[in-house]
Amino acid sequence: MPVTISGSGTITGIATGGLPDGSIASSDLADNAVTAGKLASSLDLTGKTVTLPSGTGGKVLQVQYNSTTSTGTLAHTGDTDIPHSYLTVDITPVSQTSIIYVSYHLFGEWGNTGFYEGTAFLSRRVGGTHNYLRAPAAGNRRTGLTVAGFVNYPGTDANSTPEPILLMQYPDDHNQTGTITYFPATQVAGSYTWYYNQTVEGSDIAARERGVSWIMAMEVGS
Repeated sequence: MPVTISGSGTITGIATGGLPDGSIASSDLADNAVTAGKLASSLDLTGKTVTLPSGTGGKVLQVQYNSTTSTGTLAHTGDTDIPHSYLTVDITPVSQTSIIYVSYHLFGEWGNTGFYEGTAFLSRRVGGTHNYLRAPAAGNRRTGLTVAGFVNYPGTDANSTPEPILLMQYPDDHNQTGTITYFPATQVAGSYTWYYNQTVEGSDIAARERGVSWIMAMEVGS
């Protein structure tokens, strides 16, 4: 029997039990009767794919975040890509064509007073393989997304006032469907050690600062 809506708003043809418990009742289908509250209590899109109309991109689909106050060290060897494995964030994209904006802040200090020459970038790990996101290879030139350390303290200093590494919102055109793990990563010219969330010399005085390192992945629809 067909479902009919008369000019007076009467609905016929819905069999008993045709609308399951908790769904929108036929009486709710009158003009302006379906409210946001009724939809919120009855609309279940779990496991479903929702396709947005054309021209509705640019929406934040999800945000994943991680931070750490743990202290420790990370050894570097010259011109070697080093992922910062103490700080990662996982994200499973909603869409293969979305953009994931990744940002991070590393609080810490290099263990060498003459630190110079380095880059900071990202690792996108899928299925156990690190894929480094950086500028294209250019001969023997070191490449990255930004420099590896901004020295806050005037002159050389390896005992107090850390030099943070800051990368803000790199847009990753990921083209992935499975879970992605993002890592901060750095490369420096020599054998240096990164002391994270602390200074090199950690005695209990005001000038031996402690801090927080964090990483965030924000998926935006295309």
